[in-house]
Amino acid sequence: MPAPGPNQPTDYYGALGLRPASPTHALVSQLSHRAAQLPPGPERDYVEQARAILGDPRKRPIYDGRLNDSTAPAWTPRELHEFALAQPPRTAATGALSMLTAIPRRVLTGIVAGLAVLLVLIIALVSCSGSGSDDVSADTASGLGPEAAASASTTVDASCEIVALDGEIPNQAAWSATNDYALQLTGQYPIASPQSARNPISIINGVHQYADHTIGVQSDNHRDQIDVMPQYLSVHSPSGPPVKVIEQTGVNIDYTPLPTPISKNTEFSGRYRIVAGDVGDDYLPTVGLAGQPEAGNLSVLYGVADKFQPNTVWLVIDGGARLFKAQLVKGTSCE
Repeated sequence: MPAPGPNQPTDYYGALGLRPASPTHALVSQLSHRAAQLPPGPERDYVEQARAILGDPRKRPIYDGRLNDSTAPAWTPRELHEFALAQPPRTAATGALSMLTAIPRRVLTGIVAGLAVLLVLIIALVSCSGSGSDDVSADTASGLGPEAAASASTTVDASCEIVALDGEIPNQAAWSATNDYALQLTGQYPIASPQSARNPISIINGVHQYADHTIGVQSDNHRDQIDVMPQYLSVHSPSGPPVKVIEQTGVNIDYTPLPTPISKNTEFSGRYRIVAGDVGDDYLPTVGLAGQPEAGNLSVLYGVADKFQPNTVWLVIDGGARLFKAQLVKGTSCE
């Protein structure tokens, strides 16, 4: 793993849009999926470093404890680099193995021979008692009855299946009371605004994708001057975090035209069934469209299906202020 840069973020949760309350196995899955979508380079190295720490049930408590302790010194990029590469402490099983290797070979040979004799005796005893086992097994099976046997072989399908979605609009997740498809959120990221903005961004008017694989959230600001409506584009990397802001106004002498999206045929909006997934409910509106309380009945203000990452869509939810990454899933147990 390459050495870190001096400006590398040390809070993996904030930098990568992860939920601190997520279980370790969920973070491993999320970070592995993200790393697989990135080309070799610093961004991928950073994601893999986060996985090496947050995905280790022994390292993660140490990392979280120091991260959340205001009295402890802050983590440094160098410390995290060394911590990610460090081998986990030796377990009791490892210590027992080293003790075995210290036993002389002649003693081990005697132990193995004794175990072999014991195994032969056990097999002989089982063979002698096996004549009555068939009757006992038959009686036990008949005692269960056909209903009990059928019940024992039946399992409840509690799966949550990821549905293949390669650059297509997720129409299957359009909301209805009986729909078992949903958009499951896998990441959330802040929408950046320029420091020059005189007023908070008020109107989001599009989510787009560009030829360099980046995602853009386009917004209008309050009117700074008469007949001037500045536009801002929060540009996000293919993994989600914002990387820059492009500002476009009619009077800006440093006028920068907004890039041309390639996602005209993959953008969507409307009412969709949405489940919080690893993101959790903290960033979601508390009610659905027009105050309707139906669970998961949320309005996608704008969304776009990713042309380059399989099973990936990006969306902004009405009433929210974040860019969400999601995947299409099917199943009654999807959460």
